[in-house]
Amino acid sequence: MNNDRPYHSHCDLTTGLGNEIIISDYLIFWIDMLGQGHALHSFDKPLDILLNDNVEEFKTNLKTTFFRIEMFRNIIRQVLQAFNETYKKELPGIPIPEISHKFFSDSAILKIPFIITKNESKNIPLSDLVLRFLYSLYGMTTIISTTILACFSVGFSVRGAIGFGICAELNHETNDIYGTGLADAYHYEYNYADYPRIVATSNLNNAIGYYCDFYNKHQNFFNKNQKKILKFIIDYFKKIFIQDYDGIIILSYFNVLKEQKMAEDIKEDIIQAYQFIEEQIKKFRNDIKIRSKYCKLKNYFLNHIKLIHDPEGKIIDVTLI
Repeated sequence: MNNDRPYHSHCDLTTGLGNEIIISDYLIFWIDMLGQGHALHSFDKPLDILLNDNVEEFKTNLKTTFFRIEMFRNIIRQVLQAFNETYKKELPGIPIPEISHKFFSDSAILKIPFIITKNESKNIPLSDLVLRFLYSLYGMTTIISTTILACFSVGFSVRGAIGFGICAELNHETNDIYGTGLADAYHYEYNYADYPRIVATSNLNNAIGYYCDFYNKHQNFFNKNQKKILKFIIDYFKKIFIQDYDGIIILSYFNVLKEQKMAEDIKEDIIQAYQFIEEQIKKFRNDIKIRSKYCKLKNYFLNHIKLIHDPEGKIIDVTLI
């Protein structure tokens, strides 16, 4: 791959229906809410029969399925809204794509394109693309870390993957996306996430290496302020993307909180998340497979946090290690 080019290689296509499609590299985060397939089995009968059998049981089952999905989606909407209000203000002079989302059943994706317009696809300097990629990934790791802890704290088990690759939005009105970036994130979430964690795909790791290498070789393309931002982000990536027990590269959301000094703001979420994990370990004490996954998650927590208890054993505070 030649990273000495001053401008990004481009490609724009027109479909047979006359719709313009912009092909771009995308950052894709795929997040999946675990356990919902099993929960939906309680609705395996026609609605009329369920209502006649036991209305109260039906209402209870609604809370563990449809209502939980809506809560999960609201967490993502709220985190994104709060983040996007400040996100694009930090790199004046270089338009930064907004992080958008789309829901699929009990899953969601967050996505960021690096080519925004057809004209841009022909003219964007590679230095601007490097800034977009590294800064956008920095932003996405912030959102992911906040989201996953918020989900744990309200009793949702989630796992996910951050992917990278060529995609296109086939329908802008419906936010319909297709491409290798999406497939990359889904493949890793499904096959490698294993327990509730966030894995980084090999495509993403290669892209990080490529853009960091471009910056290191061509620092003269960037102004003083941009160099300061990029140096911080590159050092930051070395601390937050770590190798897990099985050799898979994961996003360490506790390292994100530590580096961004965010832990103080969400201490209660961390405590509630840890208590949820303990509850799940007890709940699945007779299911070795599921219990082992929560034990792995508990180990990750205890490797990164110190819990402070009162004399009665209640958790009253938490600090990052």
